[in-house]
Amino acid sequence: MSTSVIVSGLGFGDEGKGLITSYLTKTRHAHWNVRYNGGAQAAHHVVRENSKWHRFQQLGSGTFDFASTFLSRYVIVHPLRLLDEARELQDKHYLANPLRTLFIDGRAVVITPYHTALNQLKERSRGMARHGSTGLGVGETRAFEKKHPDLALRASDLSNPSRLKERMRAIGESLADEAREYEFSAQFDEAAFRRFVGDYIEAGRHLAVVSDDFFATHIVRDGNIIFEGAQGILLDELYGFHPHNTWTNTTTANARAMLAEADYSGEVVSLGVMRSYMSRHGAGPLPTEDLRLAVRDEHNTTGEWAGRMRYGHLDGVLLRYAMQVSGGIDEIAVTHVDELDRLPDLAAVAYRRNGRRIENVSELLDPEEFGVREGHMALTKRLGGFEPEYAAKDGLEGIARLLDCPVTLASCGPRTRDVVDLRGSDTPPEVMPPRSAPRGVLRASLTKVGPGSFRALRQRQGSGRF
Repeated sequence: MSTSVIVSGLGFGDEGKGLITSYLTKTRHAHWNVRYNGGAQAAHHVVRENSKWHRFQQLGSGTFDFASTFLSRYVIVHPLRLLDEARELQDKHYLANPLRTLFIDGRAVVITPYHTALNQLKERSRGMARHGSTGLGVGETRAFEKKHPDLALRASDLSNPSRLKERMRAIGESLADEAREYEFSAQFDEAAFRRFVGDYIEAGRHLAVVSDDFFATHIVRDGNIIFEGAQGILLDELYGFHPHNTWTNTTTANARAMLAEADYSGEVVSLGVMRSYMSRHGAGPLPTEDLRLAVRDEHNTTGEWAGRMRYGHLDGVLLRYAMQVSGGIDEIAVTHVDELDRLPDLAAVAYRRNGRRIENVSELLDPEEFGVREGHMALTKRLGGFEPEYAAKDGLEGIARLLDCPVTLASCGPRTRDVVDLRGSDTPPEVMPPRSAPRGVLRASLTKVGPGSFRALRQRQGSGRF
């Protein structure tokens, strides 16, 4: 029976989804990486055995392992950045033609330079109250699509010059009007418009845009599928912490919808990825933030738009909430396990304020507010004043117990060889019982694994399997 693995982030992004997707692609010999949300704001770093690395934005993180990429209708496509990414893979990693194995659903919405410009203009105008945008225009593209669905530029328009021009002009003129609210001199420029149209027509010649039934007709029948999520569930457009959230659905819902529509009959495993501590880029809640944490993180640095990288102790209150709204998490992958011995052995098990104690952020919502945009928009303010209540993290065993979910993958480095399947056949019985054991037994018997024993386990196990 074929198996589909839905990889999603349980935090605010940067959890290590690229590494885990690359590992699963290699060990499961998966032919497809399916992107089911987000867009070019993704930054999934994959480090090769020769120490060269690539930041995957739109192409799947299993590209080095010969997987094809499918950008579903839920992805917000940036054609010019796709060409840039393919060129970098050619120049630095000597891949012959990365675009040859890329396929795009014709219904996917396309970012234009006008969306990007308005996004950056708005973010600059917020000054110290920035939202933490990536500055690429993802949110503006989604907002325009919701407001003007018939005028939104879609991937299928890239091969239709007349329709591309018509929609690009409509977008440009509309957003120029909106931009004048922030900069009175903003105007629609004809010369720039012609240049943009030419660039997008040229990009369209290099991209394979496919029909609505491509996923059901071709991908579902082709064995194992790795669904690669972007960003993290705590940034979700509904369940995230407004206004410091994204404009896409970062739960597993889109992937599950695609499988249901295709009448997929194989096994589906939802794998939540998290670090052994908390992190996030830029503004927004991070209740366990600790400026004293000395985290080693060479690939995530301060950016012009997303801001600085911030770190905090493991937060069970936020992670329980992420799992609750995710659509269902079956197993957990923990990255940065090598930090367990370096960082304080602390995890937030609850929040307290004025005698009130909560163990899940959703407790701040009334029942009728849960799943309703207006209710979740109030979460950011309601979090104010709560202080974390800490207990010992207690390694991987403690993480599994804290979240009531088995930890099945863990990594102590950035390469796929640094990932261990804790249920592999060579795993010592004191670490994880046989694959056939009931989930309750798996949770109960997962013992504490520190970096030292973890490295020894990796050496004994080899590459492992999922």
